[in-house]
Amino acid sequence: MGIPEKILFYRDCYNADNRSIQITNIYSTKIENKFFIEDKEELLNNELPYIPLDEDYAAKVKKNLMLYPKEKALYYCSFFITGKRETSFSNESRICAPVLLIPAEIQEINGFNYLSINVEKTLFNIGFLNQLKKDHVSDLYTTLNKLFNEGFIYERDLTKIVEFFESELEDIDASSLYFFPKLHDEKELKKGQNYKIDSYKGVPSSLVCVVRKPTNTYGVSSELAEIAKGNTFSKPVKGLFLNQAFKTRKSFQKGTVPVILNKDQEGVIKKANENVLSMVIGPPGTGKSFTIAALSIELVSKGKSVLVVSRNNQAVDVVGDKIEEGLEVQNLVLRAGKKSYLKELKSRIENILSGAQYYQLVESVSNGENPFKDQLNSTKNDVKKLEGLLKKALEKELVWGKKIYQNEGQKGIIQGLVHRYLEWRTKSNKQLTWSLYKRLFERTIQKTELSKKFILWEKQYQLDKLLLGKRKTLISFLKALKARTSSRRMEMFNKADFNTILDVFPIWLCSLSDLYNVLPLKPELFDYVIIDEATQCDIATCIPALQRARNTVIVGDPKQLRHVSFLSKSIQHSLQQKYELNNSEVFDYREKSILDVAFESIESQDSVSFLHEHFRSTPQIIGFSNRYFYNDSLKIMTSLPDHQISESVKYFPVNGSRNKKGINETEANEIINKVSEIVIDQKDLDKAFSYRIGILSPFRDQVEFLSTQINKKFTVNELEKHELVCGTAYEFQGDERDIMFISFCVDDKSHPSAFRHISRNDVFNVSITRARNYQYVYHSIKNNGTAGNILSNYLNHNPNIRKFEVSKSNRDPFLNDVFEYLNTKDIKIWRAYEFAGVLIDLMVKSRDRFYGIDLIGYPGSFEEHIDIYQYKLFNRIGIPVFPLPYSQWNFQREIMEEELSKYIEVV
Repeated sequence: MGIPEKILFYRDCYNADNRSIQITNIYSTKIENKFFIEDKEELLNNELPYIPLDEDYAAKVKKNLMLYPKEKALYYCSFFITGKRETSFSNESRICAPVLLIPAEIQEINGFNYLSINVEKTLFNIGFLNQLKKDHVSDLYTTLNKLFNEGFIYERDLTKIVEFFESELEDIDASSLYFFPKLHDEKELKKGQNYKIDSYKGVPSSLVCVVRKPTNTYGVSSELAEIAKGNTFSKPVKGLFLNQAFKTRKSFQKGTVPVILNKDQEGVIKKANENVLSMVIGPPGTGKSFTIAALSIELVSKGKSVLVVSRNNQAVDVVGDKIEEGLEVQNLVLRAGKKSYLKELKSRIENILSGAQYYQLVESVSNGENPFKDQLNSTKNDVKKLEGLLKKALEKELVWGKKIYQNEGQKGIIQGLVHRYLEWRTKSNKQLTWSLYKRLFERTIQKTELSKKFILWEKQYQLDKLLLGKRKTLISFLKALKARTSSRRMEMFNKADFNTILDVFPIWLCSLSDLYNVLPLKPELFDYVIIDEATQCDIATCIPALQRARNTVIVGDPKQLRHVSFLSKSIQHSLQQKYELNNSEVFDYREKSILDVAFESIESQDSVSFLHEHFRSTPQIIGFSNRYFYNDSLKIMTSLPDHQISESVKYFPVNGSRNKKGINETEANEIINKVSEIVIDQKDLDKAFSYRIGILSPFRDQVEFLSTQINKKFTVNELEKHELVCGTAYEFQGDERDIMFISFCVDDKSHPSAFRHISRNDVFNVSITRARNYQYVYHSIKNNGTAGNILSNYLNHNPNIRKFEVSKSNRDPFLNDVFEYLNTKDIKIWRAYEFAGVLIDLMVKSRDRFYGIDLIGYPGSFEEHIDIYQYKLFNRIGIPVFPLPYSQWNFQREIMEEELSKYIEVV
């Protein structure tokens, strides 16, 4: 079968898997923090941009959303249907269902709370409405979309709305809707529930409430149908769904990145440039977002466009922060999706068009020749040359160190002459190894700064070209952004010269579910699409993103949480039969994420990268995961001496038990008390210096109980200050906290199914790798042997074993000599310290900074020098390394002592 049948199969799987929004009664316990709008509608009819909100109510909502940031959202519900209907066994069910659910937001203005709504993302209570539609009505969603096309509702719209209710839905009296914008209060709304059975009434009421985040399937579903109708497919779509071999590019233009990258990250960039499809495996804390940011900038430096997508907004927000704050490259990123981002973008374009934000980096850009190009190339050549000189110097020091060592203690005229020659040779060499090192990194910093200027100049040049020759393209884009409806905006986007827009805004960040609302569905619109957290992304949701790009980079970790599907095997099988597809022709929608699809589709390992260097957690926190899940392949870049003497992981066995409701109150109370201690202890600290706190349990019931206790115990300001979040591993995927509390919630008598749930590799791996500094583990297991394989191993694991200096250091005279000199200073020193898999001969801590000293040339255990790549990497993460040859220490000791003292900032 061809691509269309496969895409329609995935569309149907997606629709069946994601149930439509269905709220039957707002008085259900699932609808929280209800607040009725009284008297008159002022938001939905566009009379006011925001309305004042009761302060106590706002505080309750903020608390609720802070505790459940990924699960719950604030909605403005309007236009209700009330009544009664008969259910099975002659029972009656009361109906009080909103037709519209509009995302809402609490804004703080001048110290007061206000409510605003985003009508562009209005959702319909389609699951409920489909139960009331008349037999002749086939596509209720399309009708609703046309009816509420403008988003806002005006009095002129009421006749059509009433006609819709009464002609499309069964037994509804919608005449009361003509009262709009006057609103019926809660008392009046409840009256409608007393109507006779299977008879309903439309009521003009509005309320604000917190609900579990619903899935809006319309965008993905409609785009999949549109792709299937067409006959033009992108290279990634053809490769993945027609099993076509992906072509490789043997040569490519190398771009520039304003940062030092490690070898894995350089490999990611190389493979992305060489392959239509490449994959990056990034275990916890290995810098996936930073790598995506660096890759995006490298591609943009060559004039490419990049779309970065993920299942949730948080993942792409982090990438944006890495580009603008981490790499310090501004104004290249366009963040799409949220209402606040749209407002910011419109303001930015208006400033450009008015001249307020329009400036030129150089006097003339008419010839298009980047003035930083020659400087950058020259600096790159200098860096390469200095790397060669330093490498050559280090190799020579191995030879000269051995000669000095062999001549030491020897008596005789010849030996004396050799000694004098060696001393003369060392002193006459004006090129100290340390001086070469300093020059190399001075030029490296210059290269970084020039790279930023080069990239920003290119961006400015594209903007200049557009304003001088195609200003109307930007005006058209602005008009599209200001369009009152999403359908009108998309119509204007389709007519726009998007290639020119992408020259000015080359990096777009967006959640997968928002794509349909912000970008035209044009095949290969972007040069690259990068899918982050791909393990959590189902196949169907990713197809529209794949269709929009020429090349794809898939980023994720198969050993972290996978996407969750509720689609039954029988339904999936029947959909395969519907489109006459066998198992070999399609990927398993239920079981396979887009990462799995890439994993199985890539033919050569040359298209796969693995990130080995871990930057997030202390060695104790990441140690178990590294050993158990990654075969000790991770290099821990946080393994500093301070972390070796601190207890980053603490186990708290408590005498608790898991009750019939699935709750362990003892563990919960202990955690709340400990969190309270931290909050009180840091009450006088600013937010910037306070711990960010997370509480995790593998079980939903325990999370709900903990959240209730947190809600009672802490104020909104305390929750906000510590960014306190409580959730399961699913809420914390892709997130981190300074301190994590884990409540395993099981005891020796717990059912085996509870232990099986905890022992799932992906759940366990995510659960124990969210902390940066401290992890406090609470459990009620007395006999660790009953805990199951992973949990038992974890509880028996001793993460805080200290790493002592290598004993052979005591037998090295050169190392001991330098150590004795440094020991006279007010600093801490560690001999033969292993850091990130590299043995640093001497590690020094001075004024809260760490420094390495690499001893070179004296025969023995510390003779070899560190690889230049490692010098560069350590320098990037703030631990510079001083190369100290034995020849220079032996014959130029005073100079080297002075240089060493300057280096570690002590006299």
